[in-house]
Amino acid sequence: MSIKLPALRARLTSTTAKVQQGLTRNDPVVAGGDPTGAHLRPAKPPRLTTWKHHAVAGYALIFSTFGVMGAWAAVARLDRAVVSPGTIAVENSRKVVQHFEGGMVREVLVKEGQTVHEGDLVLRLDPIQANASVDLFRSQLDATLVQEARLLAERDSQDNLELPPEILARRTEPGVARVIADQTAQLKERRGSLVGQIELLESRVRQLKNEISGLGVEKAATEQQVGFINQELVGLRQLREKNLIPMNRLLSMERERTRLEGIIGRSVADTAKAENGINETGLQITQLRQKLQEEIAGQLLEARQRSAELREKFAVAQDVLRRLEVRAPRSGVVQSLKVYTIGQVVRSGEPLMEIVPDDDKLVVHVQFAPNDLETVHAGMPAEIKFPSFHSRRIPTILGNLETVSRDRLIDETTRQPYFLGIVQISKLQIPEMMQGRLVAGMPAEVIVTTGERTALSYVVSPFFEALGHSFNEH
Repeated sequence: MSIKLPALRARLTSTTAKVQQGLTRNDPVVAGGDPTGAHLRPAKPPRLTTWKHHAVAGYALIFSTFGVMGAWAAVARLDRAVVSPGTIAVENSRKVVQHFEGGMVREVLVKEGQTVHEGDLVLRLDPIQANASVDLFRSQLDATLVQEARLLAERDSQDNLELPPEILARRTEPGVARVIADQTAQLKERRGSLVGQIELLESRVRQLKNEISGLGVEKAATEQQVGFINQELVGLRQLREKNLIPMNRLLSMERERTRLEGIIGRSVADTAKAENGINETGLQITQLRQKLQEEIAGQLLEARQRSAELREKFAVAQDVLRRLEVRAPRSGVVQSLKVYTIGQVVRSGEPLMEIVPDDDKLVVHVQFAPNDLETVHAGMPAEIKFPSFHSRRIPTILGNLETVSRDRLIDETTRQPYFLGIVQISKLQIPEMMQGRLVAGMPAEVIVTTGERTALSYVVSPFFEALGHSFNEH
């Protein structure tokens, strides 16, 4: 403050006088001489252009600006959205071509990037081992089926085999014909053995019957002799009573009768024994046949069980042989081909190639952060951008969020948790310039509109959330 107060007052007085003189010259009434004496009115004070005016104007501008912005922030509605990365995929996913058993490559019929149709032959494995298994199980099954036919013929006492249709259709094949001949010979051999045993037992029965017949004749003759002796003894006793014959003659005749009665007794016993022998022999014949039937029934059961098992094994072997020709599970483009060399060994379940379907609907697999699940749910509209296309002429594609996974997943690369969302892309929304250029695996950026909120809430919400957390701290 180097300026003195008297000097300031002098400068202010001089400035005021100059202003008054200028106003008097510029006033037409005063210059022309106003008879009314209006020029005698006191002059208006001059306008002071000090720093206070500028300060007031500045503050007014600031407050009005913030007022307008605050009003706009409180009223204006802005869209809320979740931006997440994604990847293009096909609706049914790519098909991995594998082989269940594995084997040695015999022929590769496709190349990387080649288009194939469903059912096309893409790979052929060596069939040597599979053919051997099929032939083995087929020959075993043929032998079992013919054996079953032979057992049925034995059970039903038939002389010929009733072969099943599948054997009759191939009876001229060398292996089948040999099996039929062997089983037919065995049928005749077993039948001859059974007949021989039965005939032997039946001959014994006939012999016993003849013996019984002879014993009957002998018994009848002896009984007749005993009758004669009894009659003779009556006369001898009378003569003995008269002492006409010696006593020893009478006793001799008595002994003869006793001997003959003994012969009759032995004949009865031998007849009973022979009859028992006949019964036993008949029982042996019955037991022989019953034992044979039981043996046939057991063998028939085993043959049927074995044929059922062999049918399953034969069907599996045929399936293995049939699957040596690897075919495309559906139409698409071959990629990630891992088989190139003939003779290459393929392990069981090893991926051989992938086929990306070319006619499926395109979808986007989106990885939502766990914090976004509060506002994201199925059915929301979505905008899809593709960073791979740098042209600004490519518009944003609209889609719809179809599903969101119910559980958290882990990214195998980043090890970060996420929830998987699937966004459906309508083919009608894809521009012509992008038709055919969208392929599975291409990165995408998905914007899911989650609602509206005011601009003011964007500013104050973090503050209130932080304030709420601070009050919850212990």
